[in-house]
Amino acid sequence: MIEIKRQMIHLGIGIFFLLVAVNVSSQMFLVVALSFFILSLILFRGLREKKIISIMIKEVERPQEKKFKGKAIIIFFFGFLIFGALSFLLDLSLVEKIIVLIPFAFSDSFSAVVGHYFGKHKITKNKTIEGFTAFFLSTFILLYITQSFWFGFLLTYSIIASLIELLPFDDNLSLPLVMPLVLVALKSVF
Repeated sequence: MIEIKRQMIHLGIGIFFLLVAVNVSSQMFLVVALSFFILSLILFRGLREKKIISIMIKEVERPQEKKFKGKAIIIFFFGFLIFGALSFLLDLSLVEKIIVLIPFAFSDSFSAVVGHYFGKHKITKNKTIEGFTAFFLSTFILLYITQSFWFGFLLTYSIIASLIELLPFDDNLSLPLVMPLVLVALKSVF
């Protein structure tokens, strides 16, 4: 049940940042992401001993995160900060921002739930074929439905995003760091 709660929060925050990204400039997105990152540092690192914060963290904390309370949300907001910085530096269009945020905001949550509850075939310690497939399919389908890019571009982008998600790094950092660069590289090929 913790994983469902955790991924619902992940999805809700992802939708919030997607809405922010499509409605404000890259500079303003960066300010919003920085504000949330700083707020998460204050709340979860500075006030973690307060009862209300401890209760909030306990509801969605994985057992391996007990040493560094609030780590996941801090890293998640830092991922949006990375995305905001790259979005600004690469001058991503509205459509490109959506393409980058879909795997980060939606597919990551979907694959985590599928992998956690239905994953039977391990790829790595924490990743399953079922979760990987869910990530790939959700990325591809959401991009196909929402974007008018060439099929080959969407397929290639979805495969690369799925492989990045498999890396032994926190995908809340690797996806927003790598996928804007992949997008720019693929645009030059397709």
